[in-house]
Amino acid sequence: MLAGGQAVDIVSRDVVGFYTLTATSIALDALAPELIKKLPRYPLVPAALLGRIAIAASSQGKGLGAALLADAFLRVARVEMGVYAMLVDAKDEAAQRAPVTPTHQVMFEHMLNEGASFWSEVYEPFMARDLTRHEVRELVRLGLEHTRGNYKLLVSSFNMPPEDYKKFLNFLRKYQCHVPFQRFRMMTAAMSGRSVDSAIA
Repeated sequence: MLAGGQAVDIVSRDVVGFYTLTATSIALDALAPELIKKLPRYPLVPAALLGRIAIAASSQGKGLGAALLADAFLRVARVEMGVYAMLVDAKDEAAQRAPVTPTHQVMFEHMLNEGASFWSEVYEPFMARDLTRHEVRELVRLGLEHTRGNYKLLVSSFNMPPEDYKKFLNFLRKYQCHVPFQRFRMMTAAMSGRSVDSAIA
């Protein structure tokens, strides 16, 4: 087993969620041709398997599943041996059809609710090529929606010190992940205008 994780109630100390990770592999010829071109010609590709993830019924609907999933992604990203992909072993057909929370949404919630820093949560996996530019841009868009287009508040929301503001913007611009803030402020203004109209009506 590579690792596992638990969520523990801070009051009762009861385990209210957990997941398991094991080492596995994928047959090279099972991957899409465009992916095969980027990989060494070994018959098996190393991967990590999320075998089980469960939340106690009393603790469901609190974001624990997303937090555990984010923790599993981070453990896999930081493991020293090469891991190309992460697989999920769905328990039944209903689970297979269930919508999957996008990576950028999981990371956003992890930073907002768990206090994770952008530098460890996003920057390190991105530099290790475990995240794409698209995922980082989508994360920044979520953040700007949350801060109504304010990049300085975004630095705080992503748990970075204020002095990292320029460093953060330089990173986004260097890797083409910068998202224009103007439309998010326009959205806020439009919402405010609708509120005033409703009050007058």
